Amino acid sequence: MRISFKLSKEVIESIGSFERFNMIDLGRKVNFAKVNEPISEKTMKVSRSFLDYYNHMNNAYYVELASNELPDDFNYNTLACEYKNAFNYNDLMILKVYENEN
Repeated sequence: MRISFKLSKEVIESIGSFERFNMIDLGRKVNFAKVNEPISEKTMKVSRSFLDYYNHMNNAYYVELASNELPDDFNYNTLACEYKNAFNYNDLMILKVYENEN
């Protein structure tokens, strides 16, 4: 059972503020028509440590898992992760890595 709590104003202020990261909006969908076959594919289950407060897989893990599947010498300037529904504990994920011409 998880218990939520509200951070105090002092704690929030102690974190500070950061300059906004300038991100390029790639739209809501990855266009798979422009890519070849996956360069890698892996199947795995969602572990308990991946879950957030709502028992969905935390968004940070999507990026971490995807970046861990890239070859060590893989050069990229953009990483896009797409999912249709949130993953839950023990759900089966299929991680696919694609490379396009850009």
